[in-house]
Amino acid sequence: MLRRWLIRTPFLMALASVLTIWIASYFGGLTVWKWYPGVFLNVDFVQGSCDVGEDRDAIYYAWGPEFHFHPRVTTANQMWPRTTLGFFWGNPSPHAWPRTDEFHFIFPLWLPTLLLAALTWFIWRKTRPKSIGHAFPVEDASKEQLRPTHQA
Repeated sequence: MLRRWLIRTPFLMALASVLTIWIASYFGGLTVWKWYPGVFLNVDFVQGSCDVGEDRDAIYYAWGPEFHFHPRVTTANQMWPRTTLGFFWGNPSPHAWPRTDEFHFIFPLWLPTLLLAALTWFIWRKTRPKSIGHAFPVEDASKEQLRPTHQA
């Protein structure tokens, strides 16, 4: 039984984390960013969407990832591009900021939640204990039992 829960726990924790981020994104903007020499990586969670961005022309340096919460942030405040069914892939502002080294991928947060829920359900089903008996055992019907008996 302990082995089953050791397998299930990471998937349940990941699902709970994604659900928490999804709900919190409607109360404000969650931002995580990390600078590497020459590369700036950021992940923004706003109004049920996630923006994963990369800028190859960064000149900033930092030691570790930084986490920020900004209340009352919307996708309009962030100047996100128009999305198709919540998805976007490419440079968000090629005309206003004509750089080819900037890249963004925007997707709705229901997508990772749905994928993790399906994966958690699959893992849960595969780690269920095997049943020893059947729920409704069926007895063998022999010819003796099928023959009607006459009562006097």
